[in-house]
Amino acid sequence: MSWWKRKRGFKPSCVARALYQGCGWNYDEGYPVRFVVKNISPGVDHIQCQFYTGVDWYWSTQQDGFVVGGSEEFSEIVGYKTLTLEELLKERIVAEKS
Repeated sequence: MSWWKRKRGFKPSCVARALYQGCGWNYDEGYPVRFVVKNISPGVDHIQCQFYTGVDWYWSTQQDGFVVGGSEEFSEIVGYKTLTLEELLKERIVAEKS
């Protein structure tokens, strides 16, 4: 039996989901992207991708395996940091090395 049939699935973190969505919007659709970071509870941050259509910034999400425009998660909380794709990747690389 191969390993993927034995291993249980997992739910990726919001960072992995945001990166996946951002790469899709930017690479496949050609839209600029940014990532909004929110502190949702003490010591716990959440990140969500936005894409720019030339008119406005829209929130990204996933539905039925597709990356789609969606609604803001934790809308009652204002983001404290906005990162570009390059800034997010650099930040994650530094965090992994620490």
